[in-house]
Amino acid sequence: MTVPKNDAEPPRTSAKLWAAKQAEQDRKRKEIINARRLVTRTCNKKSRPPLPSGGVKPARFYVSPQVQRAWFPDERHWWGACYLLNLLHWKWLAKWKWVRNAGLNGHVPLLQRHLEKVVHHSVLKQVKQILIDRGVIGCDLTAIIGRKAYGYRLAPEYRKTELLFCADIKLNRKIWEAQAQVEGVRHPLLSWLLACLRRLEIDSKQAAAVIATLRPRRKRRKQQLTVEDYHLRLTEHVQQMTNGEHRLHGDAYGRVHTLVVNLKRELRHLLTMDGQPLVSIDLSCSQPLMIAVLTMRYFNKSKMAMHRLINMKHDQDKDPYNAPNKALVNNSKHTSTSNVTAYMPITNARAPKTPTKQGVCAKGVPLRPLPADLHEFVRVCQDGTLYEVMSRPGESVKRNKRRLLSAFYARPGGKRVSGVIRRNQMWLRFAERFPTAAKFLLDLKVKDYRRAAWVVQNFEATMVLGNVCGRIMREQPDAVIVTVHDCLMTTPDRVPYVTRVIREEYAKIGVNPKLKVQ
Repeated sequence: MTVPKNDAEPPRTSAKLWAAKQAEQDRKRKEIINARRLVTRTCNKKSRPPLPSGGVKPARFYVSPQVQRAWFPDERHWWGACYLLNLLHWKWLAKWKWVRNAGLNGHVPLLQRHLEKVVHHSVLKQVKQILIDRGVIGCDLTAIIGRKAYGYRLAPEYRKTELLFCADIKLNRKIWEAQAQVEGVRHPLLSWLLACLRRLEIDSKQAAAVIATLRPRRKRRKQQLTVEDYHLRLTEHVQQMTNGEHRLHGDAYGRVHTLVVNLKRELRHLLTMDGQPLVSIDLSCSQPLMIAVLTMRYFNKSKMAMHRLINMKHDQDKDPYNAPNKALVNNSKHTSTSNVTAYMPITNARAPKTPTKQGVCAKGVPLRPLPADLHEFVRVCQDGTLYEVMSRPGESVKRNKRRLLSAFYARPGGKRVSGVIRRNQMWLRFAERFPTAAKFLLDLKVKDYRRAAWVVQNFEATMVLGNVCGRIMREQPDAVIVTVHDCLMTTPDRVPYVTRVIREEYAKIGVNPKLKVQ
């Protein structure tokens, strides 16, 4: 049996010719890659913000002096580590109240894709490993796709920091570009509030004397916080405010979080503006009053309006202060619901409809009379005496305030402890006294118990920030306004004007809140 011959073999080439051919192919491949890179850079340049006239300012990092430069192979890794440590220090310091697990012993989740916008992924990987091996940071090694990123935290001995100015020009440019993108999409009202914050001053010497007298509440958030750690956190907080490190974050519900919001109440009187002390104007029973107003709107609206309120969605990319234009109105049968923007907070900033002698509104739609308990609830909220009314003899009004607000937004039905469901006694007391408002909150919690907090806090932010601060920004842009949720701080000469604006804006929704000027 004969084996058939194969086709003619290709001609053999020498190793030198083969190497030259491969080098030529590599050269052409690199030319194609460089050409694509230049095209991409040209396209991206149009969307990049222009550089400031004086150049990009060096980034400011707060890093522990115990972190040594010799740990890292080059300057690029060193400044990448400083960026990561500064980010962790900021989250530990300024966001511990409102970021989950960002407390003393908790880990703060950091999204990898956000970090890689500033630090290259290869550098970031090596920097993390070096810091973990040195014991500077800790990682929880737990990540869930779409739900949770890896969490990191600073070791206690590396929380006392000093200020460093970044010398890496490329890193400064990336940090500036990331901040410019955030400021480009930021709401104009938030930009104005941030400009007001940057004009604040604080007396660091008096703050240090006050901090020495403060003691932590050990039971809060179940953290074993020592006096030394507590004083260190407050000292670092004041240091950042002294250096003008003000940042502002607006969440999807319209609330604003800043260094002033997280500042201890005992230190706020040390804030000044051009040498003038700030005066605080606080709204008594602000969130309960918002619940009362929403309950009145909810009580006399159509089923479709109720459905929109219960199924309302919040989006970080939408304007959370556009509520007055998206009021809780009754839709007719011929009105399409496809144009209803569900992300908008459902509220009504117009004056409530007053019934005529026949008990109908201006359009002839009959109105149900409000229950007596709802009238009483509105009255005590306007008078600012709700917490006193809900307190029994011998109970602390301040403690009952926290208990009542927790009951408003807690899971319905109680909390399971050791297999036994414990009913919230403050909620039972409130539901017995004001059943109409309690039913409204329960309706909000049908699909998600957190919706009650979202809707009420969104309505409060719309009134305080969107309406009151927005009007002040338009009428007197040179005024200084610092917000702490339902409290406005301003200079003494602006107090009469700000007080008048608050009363006029709240009169549009039919209430007259009690104001405390301090």
